[in-house]
Amino acid sequence: MALFNKDFITRATTGLGFMLVMLGMTWYNEYTFTALYASICGLALYEFFTLTLSSGRATKLFYTILGVIGYLSIVFCFSSYVSAFVPIAALFVIWSTVFISTLMTEQTVAIKDLSRKLWGYLYVLLPMSLLHLMIFTAEGSFTAAYVIGMLFMTWATDSGAYLFGRLFGKTPLSPVISPNKTWEGAIGGAVMSTIFGIISWSLVQDTDLFFWIGFAIVVTVFGILGDLIESILKRSLDIKDSGNFLPGHGGVLDRFDSFIFIVPHVVIYMYAYRFLF
Repeated sequence: MALFNKDFITRATTGLGFMLVMLGMTWYNEYTFTALYASICGLALYEFFTLTLSSGRATKLFYTILGVIGYLSIVFCFSSYVSAFVPIAALFVIWSTVFISTLMTEQTVAIKDLSRKLWGYLYVLLPMSLLHLMIFTAEGSFTAAYVIGMLFMTWATDSGAYLFGRLFGKTPLSPVISPNKTWEGAIGGAVMSTIFGIISWSLVQDTDLFFWIGFAIVVTVFGILGDLIESILKRSLDIKDSGNFLPGHGGVLDRFDSFIFIVPHVVIYMYAYRFLF
């Protein structure tokens, strides 16, 4: 099979356009940053609920909107614009609404339906909201350098794994969960991620090189695990893609499965590194 076939060209074109939009909105200021990732969170939640809930579109949209409000509430908790009481109160109102509405509309399968909704919030909303712990300096000014670096390392891992897997892949990484992923691809992704970690260090230079190499390792390991987790979800539902939002890439969850799982682990790594060193 040719490497540069029609599928590859579609994937590359869509990926490039989406990448430019993401980089621009991530870098510009905290408002475009919040708008971008709130939108991604909402789209990913809607896809998740579409896959897991049997209720109608209006119900899925309702719980998606609640999720976006929850995302913004958590973001406000990380800011100094409003009293912390306001977003915390909003989160508890959302929490109660999910429980009460589930009991009122899904009495026969309340526990199963409730667990799917809460899992969607835990899987998508919470990790995405933690991004806002990465965008402010100690002085409180906005900086997207770490998130931009993480994006490039995530994309480098995915692209490296895809290209190296297509060219050299022979040894399955997880034959049962995702037989098309290989150890050769994972190694290629790790190499590419490390290269972009070093490039990020050369551009930012506010921390040492070892920080960025460790950053790249965290991105690679948890990016691959995040990809496998979504593969388990799709295999359990017997589907190929979570949606068709991005031609050549599938849905938003397909594109951000690695990223979603990477974020909380990168945040832990950053704070642990600063505490220890």
